Amino acid sequence: MRTKVSIVLMLLISNLMLAQNKKIIEILNKQLLSEYNNYYDEFEKESFKLIEPYNIDTKGILSYKFSETPNDYNGKSITKRSVPLNKIIKIDKDMNLVFFTEGGDVLEEIEVFDENNKLIEERINQITIFQTYINKEKNNERLKKSILKAFKKAGYKVTNEYWYD
Repeated sequence: MRTKVSIVLMLLISNLMLAQNKKIIEILNKQLLSEYNNYYDEFEKESFKLIEPYNIDTKGILSYKFSETPNDYNGKSITKRSVPLNKIIKIDKDMNLVFFTEGGDVLEEIEVFDENNKLIEERINQITIFQTYINKEKNNERLKKSILKAFKKAGYKVTNEYWYD
């Protein structure tokens, strides 16, 4: 009987954490889309294209994929950023909303194309800071509160040091 109760309790906690992971995705995607629609000018809309919105896979990896134009070769660069949620220790905002890890936990996979769409370079960077591309809206303390609350409810301990516009 005790084992069944423990299993049910573990399943409930697991479902709550998954629901909060979905909340994290919802917050990030909603904010990025809002900024894109309300704050990007035409040049920025042409320069930045979201290919894959924020997602959290079954291993707890947060990722998104985007393209930027132009690059040094008058083409585009496609970047996929990913980070394990359990490695995020701090969430701050300066020019961008950023997630900090202790070191090397953020993976950036970059493909660089020339003006003829020919692949010129592929590289992988392991870095400390996960840049979200969320950077346009000002005076958005509600975003800070909601993202910190979602991480906490999902069982992740993150801190916040600063939130600048």
